[in-house]
Amino acid sequence: MVNLQDAPEMVLRGECIGLQKPYYLPGRTVYEYPYTPQTFPWLYDKKLWIQVLDSMVHNRMNSLYLWNGHPFASLVKLKDYPYAVEVDDATFKKNEDIFRFLTTEADKRGIWVIQMFYNIIVSKPFAEKHGIKTQERERPIIPVIADYTQKSIAAFVEKYPNVGLMVCLGEAMEGVGQDDINWFTKTIIPGVKDGLKALGKTEEPPIVLRAHDTDAPAVMKAALPMYKNLYTEAKFNGEALTYDRPRVPGPICIKS
Repeated sequence: MVNLQDAPEMVLRGECIGLQKPYYLPGRTVYEYPYTPQTFPWLYDKKLWIQVLDSMVHNRMNSLYLWNGHPFASLVKLKDYPYAVEVDDATFKKNEDIFRFLTTEADKRGIWVIQMFYNIIVSKPFAEKHGIKTQERERPIIPVIADYTQKSIAAFVEKYPNVGLMVCLGEAMEGVGQDDINWFTKTIIPGVKDGLKALGKTEEPPIVLRAHDTDAPAVMKAALPMYKNLYTEAKFNGEALTYDRPRVPGPICIKS
């Protein structure tokens, strides 16, 4: 008699909370939603977050995904780009307070908070300062945008070292190829490493690559020699089956 059991290995099991709206904010376009009490009043409710985190523990979840286009300009200030912040000082302090609270409480429960963002998007004041758009479908990688993004990620990791990142290389920056690989390996990962270096830490926070409109296997192959704590994520829906390139429907998160 043979008794064989098998199951998918779901290393990261979690829930996604969208910090986005089903409509555009005035003067903005898709994915552009700064963290403010006016737009997301529930974000600042600490009792609600405790309920959410405790429910996640009960359901054996270990990761919480915060979905947003460009969150960094709501959470960090950069010495080289002080004008890039998208919220006023009072809101910035509220964001610091709730993010520290959320990440600390999640860490107590063995939950990774993972901040998602799209590429290549910059903050509205940054775009206005440099005479560019906040996002473009076929945006080329230019030095000032790469520098701003890398320093934003570094500041975020330095400030919240127990938080992971999830990046969607496609969609906002349409196209599959070397640009995706370069952006991941020459901007995003170096930004994370810069933040860790500033802290004197070596433990790598998780980076999740969203396999949407990008060649995830090629990106991972290029990235793994320089960063080990990598995961991929793919949707399993009609869009993934008919649009994504390559077509890689699968489980929510897979260790690479």
